[in-house]
Amino acid sequence: MPLAIVATLLVGSLCGCGQPAMESDVPSTNSPRHVSKQVPAIPTLQPQPGAALSTKNPHDSAATNQTPTAVPQADTDSVFAAGLGSDVPVQYLDTRLQAALKSYQTTEDNNGRSTIVLRVRELTDAGVSDPQVASTLGRMLRAETSVEVKADILNELANLDHPSAFQEITLGADQAQPPEVRKAAIRALDTLGDQRALPLLRRLLTDRDAEVREAAQDALNSFNAQ
Repeated sequence: MPLAIVATLLVGSLCGCGQPAMESDVPSTNSPRHVSKQVPAIPTLQPQPGAALSTKNPHDSAATNQTPTAVPQADTDSVFAAGLGSDVPVQYLDTRLQAALKSYQTTEDNNGRSTIVLRVRELTDAGVSDPQVASTLGRMLRAETSVEVKADILNELANLDHPSAFQEITLGADQAQPPEVRKAAIRALDTLGDQRALPLLRRLLTDRDAEVREAAQDALNSFNAQ
């Protein structure tokens, strides 16, 4: 027998098998070299007592985390200075004007109310703004029932000599007003000299009252002469 075969048989007998020992293709799971690594569990975050979990994305824009800036309150005087509005809200009026309105509502005497109207207009000399005074006089005009007091209010609005008075004066030119009030409104528009009055004055040329028509024509002539 050849020596190579004898050597092979001798080795096999020493190993206890008829074949040479071969390493398995599939690693044994019992082998210490192939013990699976244990993946540590992700701990669950528990909220601290008294703390609320935030749902904000930490990568949100910084702008969203900024404290909103308070919008400054609009200057009511500048809003109404151009005559674009007819009323300053009562809560924004000077306290002296608010007091005058309350007094006006409780004064029954016509002369007394006319005196309040004059005092209100004179508050411009004490630093109260023209738009606020115009708004206050406009409120008095709408509440007034006396033709004479309405005429006094319109006259003091004209004396303001301020664009904010225009809207209030036009209230007196409404067809629902008595002719004497409409004529007082026309005179006030003439005194104020605001060019926005021209379309209204032209419409009043067809007023049902002859004296109102005449007053409107006189005012138009005065505007044309400027």
